[in-house]
Amino acid sequence: MSRGETSAAVFDCLAHGIALVFNAHGTAAELPAEVGVRLADKFEVPELTAALDQLFGDRELCARVAQQGREFVHREHAPDKVARRYFDSIEAIYRDAPLAQELRLFDEIAAIEDGPPLSADDINVLSACVARNRRMMRPPTLMIDVTGRPVDSLRAWLPQLIEALPGPWQLECVRRVEGEDAQSGQWKSARAMVGDLMQISRKLPEEIALTSHDDAWLGSAEAVADTPGLYAWRTACLPATHAHAPEEIVAAILAWLDDAAALSAPLNPCA
Repeated sequence: MSRGETSAAVFDCLAHGIALVFNAHGTAAELPAEVGVRLADKFEVPELTAALDQLFGDRELCARVAQQGREFVHREHAPDKVARRYFDSIEAIYRDAPLAQELRLFDEIAAIEDGPPLSADDINVLSACVARNRRMMRPPTLMIDVTGRPVDSLRAWLPQLIEALPGPWQLECVRRVEGEDAQSGQWKSARAMVGDLMQISRKLPEEIALTSHDDAWLGSAEAVADTPGLYAWRTACLPATHAHAPEEIVAAILAWLDDAAALSAPLNPCA
């Protein structure tokens, strides 16, 4: 019996040359008909009885399907062949995955020797092109820069925004890391701060902020050249200080997510 997963009992019978009666359920439906007596997925008891009687009464048929089943397993499911297929699949994924292709692209660009060296503006444009063509395996994300924002201000409108955020959007608050260590200047998620703000006791890991062409960046400064917002498809700025009510902020953000051109106060375009 099986609930759809590959049945070990089926393959035990095939591998040991035991005549098999099976129903075409789950992955068993993919087995060749000649390796046993195949019944419909949903069969009646008389059909099973007839199949057993057929094998019992026809010893030549019983021996033939048993031999064909054993040959099938040794031909298609021998351990060395299965291991090779796993190896080839894993190597193909590693070789052809979007991130691997992106890394190869960077190596190829770095190897270009003709022409003048790339300027900082050239690198920014190139980085934005790569990021906007990056295929991200996640829903679009609204990234909010909370660096330097007063916590009381966030507490006034962020919970409302989280509750009202429409699908498939997800939200991530990010911050710029300052200091003398190797992470200085990086942009990381601000989950600990948001967790405290939302009174969530569970501590979530903080990660490097990565944006893609489907994302939206809500910054607090006019420029986005030194932020992950450079790589987002739409950007806007919400000043750290403003005179707008929380409801107005949330309404403006939701309208902007619905239509990138619908940018209204207190949101401003980023330079």
